[in-house]
Amino acid sequence: GSGDGDFKGEVPPELEHILGRVGMKCPEVTGDVVAALMKQESQFNGNAVSPAGARGWTQFMPETWAGSGAEVDDETGEVIGPPGSGDPEDPEDAAMAAERFLCSIAESQRPLIASGAIKGDPLDLMLAGYNAGPGAVQNAGGVPNYTETIGYVSNIRKYLGLSGSEE
Repeated sequence: GSGDGDFKGEVPPELEHILGRVGMKCPEVTGDVVAALMKQESQFNGNAVSPAGARGWTQFMPETWAGSGAEVDDETGEVIGPPGSGDPEDPEDAAMAAERFLCSIAESQRPLIASGAIKGDPLDLMLAGYNAGPGAVQNAGGVPNYTETIGYVSNIRKYLGLSGSEE
């Protein structure tokens, strides 16, 4: 598929300018990837809270937000607060934190992919790292065989109009 993005009509208007800024930090993460992740994580509900305690648009756990979250300038998207500042229920803070966290996962996975320590599609591996944790991907040598993680990656690929990579 070439990315039909049939979910794009669901993206709330207040997110469009934010998602247009995503994609500057690493080649693996685009506004479409973050939008698809937001749909999967919260159905575009900034007030969503999971049974496990994950919060906001991109469903950060508090301990992950403490390392990856930060307040961003609503006009520029640049980080203006210290790590752990900001609010996962704020769309700018959440989108930019997801971009930073996804890029940190992708950067840590690049040498593992190159060495063959983990195998699979780089997008799938990055998304699996977001869902299950980067350590779970490394331990499994690829996308972990967790029903939730396999479904998570598959759903985001569908939102992006991509066919499954492991079929």
